[in-house]
Amino acid sequence: LVMAIMEGFDAADCYSRPRPVMTAPKPLAQLRVAVPAGRKLSSSYEQAFTKFSGQLQAQVAQLGEVSFDSLFEVASLLYYGPWVAERVVGARSIYDTQPQSLLPVIRQVLDVAQQFSAADTFAAQYRLEALKREVEKIWQQWDVLCVPTAPRHPRIDEVIQEPIAVNSEMGIYTNFVNLLGWSAIAVPAAKLPDGLPFGITLIAPGWREPELVRWALHIEQQVGLSAGVTQLRAKHAKVQTALTQSWAVPAQAQDRVTLGFARLF
Repeated sequence: LVMAIMEGFDAADCYSRPRPVMTAPKPLAQLRVAVPAGRKLSSSYEQAFTKFSGQLQAQVAQLGEVSFDSLFEVASLLYYGPWVAERVVGARSIYDTQPQSLLPVIRQVLDVAQQFSAADTFAAQYRLEALKREVEKIWQQWDVLCVPTAPRHPRIDEVIQEPIAVNSEMGIYTNFVNLLGWSAIAVPAAKLPDGLPFGITLIAPGWREPELVRWALHIEQQVGLSAGVTQLRAKHAKVQTALTQSWAVPAQAQDRVTLGFARLF
């Protein structure tokens, strides 16, 4: 239902695009999965991700490490590049006339936009296009990326003191997705010894949401975690039936889907 409402070509939206015809979906067992090389995670997160990767490797066709250097550069553009100005446009009426009404942390994020000129914006756009061409090569060898959703659990006082730095760090393995036009889904993967949650994110080329939902559902079934503090578990059989009946990999954009506890980006 959620995707049925969100998805589909809208002639009134100048940014709307029709869904292209896609190739047939791959089952999990046929996937070539890449994980980040040289990861910088907290010790508990690294242990959890290593354990999860080992379990996943036994279920897919191939699992290997790839360099994320170019992806990290794309991610840095989100918080430290002129794209911050796009957020200012959305809040301009308040930002320009009543900046004192904004929370200091929000104003601090938006103020970054003042550092960039129009020329800086074009230069960043050119750099992004060059990086897109470079990172698209990933899909020649791999079908999906599997990354930690976040590198660690930050404290609230850390976020208050350095909101941009901490938010950028938390999205180090995912902040590049939107700028590249890719698709992703976050999935609960483990509960750490201290009781805090750990999750992974599956990333694929654009328009691959149907496959991501299927793969995420398969992972959720195996992990068997409840939805946060609710202690509720996804009704996987009903969701799988709905996916099979109403969301085949589409040739057009009029699709429907029922989601479990996985979260689409």
